[in-house]
Amino acid sequence: VCAIAWMMDAADAAYNGFVCSELVDYKLFKGIVLDGSEAYRYAIDLTLAEDRGSELIVQARVSSRNAAGKPVFHYGADLKLAGRALQQPRYQGQLSRAEGESADKLYHNGTLFHGDSLKGIDSVVRCDKSGLELHCQVPDVAKQRAGDFAIGRHNIFANDLVYQAMLVWVREQKGLGSLPSSTGRWTVYRTAGAGEAFTLVLNVLESDDKKLLADIDLVDENGLVMAEVRSAQVTASESLNDLFKPAA
Repeated sequence: VCAIAWMMDAADAAYNGFVCSELVDYKLFKGIVLDGSEAYRYAIDLTLAEDRGSELIVQARVSSRNAAGKPVFHYGADLKLAGRALQQPRYQGQLSRAEGESADKLYHNGTLFHGDSLKGIDSVVRCDKSGLELHCQVPDVAKQRAGDFAIGRHNIFANDLVYQAMLVWVREQKGLGSLPSSTGRWTVYRTAGAGEAFTLVLNVLESDDKKLLADIDLVDENGLVMAEVRSAQVTASESLNDLFKPAA
């Protein structure tokens, strides 16, 4: 999720007057594992692929150099930049009025492994074979801990909940751990502010014991869509259950 924010923020800064409104064909290549062996420096390469006047198509890649000086690609996506922010559409589905069950246990039982600034799922309203519905709120502490990722147009703390929701569904419905692998399209209308409540709705497109493919919508309290995520995929594995197991 940080890589998505990196690429979008870099594109906004590089192409002044344009706003990154959509990320397409996002892929995790090598990823970045913070285990002490990570590279000292990472680069975001932006290549203008198409200029449509009011819209730009930019290819983005996050890379580093290995010990031999050869490039290693970690993440990639195509970005669509528009001359102005997109207008929020109204959510067309049905949202529950139920309060749901507290999600606190998910951050302690090995389902999720996130720290305080990323504990944005408040309650689970529904979780069944077809999908789930969550009540969410970016914690106020995220504002103080954002560092170089100040909450602006691309909010990593709200965006991360998209993949947290997928991890929750896979654990609850399949009993497996999972990690993100790709996303077909991510459209941004506006971001959630720190402390703002919103609803996350996940609809399952395809699932088995190796993956989950789903569509996700982030909906504000006025019933307007803040972001649409289409064909997001996580890879599921029983071995990841041990990786996420909480420390004794």
